[in-house]
Amino acid sequence: MMPNITRGGNTVGLLAYLLGEGRANEHKDQHIIAGSSSLMFQFGNRTLTHEEALHAGALLDLDRRVHGTSMMGKRTSWDYENEQYRDDGEGPNHVWHVSLSLRPDERPLSDETWARIATDFVREMGFADPDDPNDNPCRWVAVRHGVTKNGGDHIHIALNLVREDGRPSRTWNDYSRAQHTANVLEHKYGLEILDSREHGRGSKGIQPAEQAAALREGKDLTDREALEVRVRAALVVATTEAEFLRELRGQDVIFRPRFARGDTNVVVGYSVALRPRSGGEPKWYGGSSLAYDLTLPRMRQNWHDYSHTRREALELWHHTERATPPDRPEHGGNYDRAIADLTVETIERLRALTPGDRVGLANVASDLAGAYAALAFDMGNTHPHIAATARAFGRLAQLKDDPRQHRVSSLAVRNGVRALRASRAFGKHNRGVAIAASMIEISMALSEAVRYQKQRDTALRIIGEISNVQSAWDMHDLSAADEFRTYIAERRSQATQGRKQSNVAVLERPVVLETDAPIDTVTPKPEVDEVNTDGDTRRMTKQELLATNRFLSVLGSKGKRQGTPTPPPMGTRPRPRPQPPQGRGR
Repeated sequence: MMPNITRGGNTVGLLAYLLGEGRANEHKDQHIIAGSSSLMFQFGNRTLTHEEALHAGALLDLDRRVHGTSMMGKRTSWDYENEQYRDDGEGPNHVWHVSLSLRPDERPLSDETWARIATDFVREMGFADPDDPNDNPCRWVAVRHGVTKNGGDHIHIALNLVREDGRPSRTWNDYSRAQHTANVLEHKYGLEILDSREHGRGSKGIQPAEQAAALREGKDLTDREALEVRVRAALVVATTEAEFLRELRGQDVIFRPRFARGDTNVVVGYSVALRPRSGGEPKWYGGSSLAYDLTLPRMRQNWHDYSHTRREALELWHHTERATPPDRPEHGGNYDRAIADLTVETIERLRALTPGDRVGLANVASDLAGAYAALAFDMGNTHPHIAATARAFGRLAQLKDDPRQHRVSSLAVRNGVRALRASRAFGKHNRGVAIAASMIEISMALSEAVRYQKQRDTALRIIGEISNVQSAWDMHDLSAADEFRTYIAERRSQATQGRKQSNVAVLERPVVLETDAPIDTVTPKPEVDEVNTDGDTRRMTKQELLATNRFLSVLGSKGKRQGTPTPPPMGTRPRPRPQPPQGRGR
């Protein structure tokens, strides 16, 4: 459930809009479902005429007019065309308006359930408590008038910030408090949990103007999205700040430093831009505008920090033209071994995560996003879905708070990415198919891991990305893909045997089908998934199971046409062949 808050000063006008026909007659069965007792007594649960809507707005504004309270400040409104906030300048701002929206794929709620949610929301925000006789509440109403433009069920809450005794209500930090309140109510009413809010993640939204510019120029990604992909590709292989700058130059990205105030020997931030066409001006983006985890302080946690590496980096910041791109050989040895090691290590790291380890999950996702990003850049514009996949996994790596954890990308990931770059045979014979098979194996394991972390909607999105990778790639040589997946299974089997010999326990997580609870039943979601006596159990909804089976059936049908076996479902290991594949140049 997503809250969307605006502030204004026209109480009567807002009620007339919410209870009217809308801008394009889009409002259906508009009526007040909850609110202050005086408003509900006169206007609740029925369709109102225009005159009655104006009367309801005047009653909502009664306390402010009686006490003569004035509230002035910043006003905002929602631009429905461009789907972004609009600054309306300074003025009266005593009207607090929030919409609570469900996703389009969630089933609509009843009026009674929405009324309980609205009442709880207003109470949790501190505006009105119907159970407190000493409360001086704000007057408010909740209106329902159909679905959003995207098809999601929603309600609007219109509230006057002047209380019954004439005092203005506090709105400090109301955006953050509204997000927290929405999370509380998602759990209380059994709604879909917004994973990014639940686990402290966030990502930078792309503005409609940026998307429009990309469409005009025939680009699959906006400049900001393309820069995020390239910065991630540079970050995943760099072990020092200077290496990162050289990798950026190799990604055809120009950069400039942001120095500390009054000290050009201290770099505290950076900006990047795509190299402009002849005669054009570069469009610069700061690291913080790309992603939360791509700021310079966050990235420095990934690099070795010694006095000589700091001096080398400072020299390149001052003389950016000296950041020569790293050498990239056209052919590399041990290609399959490097890619298999990347795949196996990533899967094992995901399986080793404990419940609630959001930092560990973010670290694995960061490496995985970087590997996808490197692949996307090296393959050019032939596979735009790979870049989209890199950004999707990059969102898992973006923690809003700073974990302050020093880490360096794993050796297997760095070697795997370098092997990708060393081979210029993408799209020819087995190389592209092997990469696709590796990506599918890793993505399936990541989907399993995020479900284990109680992030179901994220898992569904990852399953969708797997399907995109599988369907968009030219899987003309499924036998090669199956052979490579068998090789990966052998490498995993070797890793498992090594752990068993070291007396390290290996936990399996079986999949259990969970039936959907009735929408109107208040079904609190458990803080942790249930654990039975047989081991650690995670639960899969019908929606997840159907999405997973759709993907596996598509991949299986392609395999059958080529005479290859269907890939195993998630949570099981493929049976390794007696001998590893030959002729791989290892």
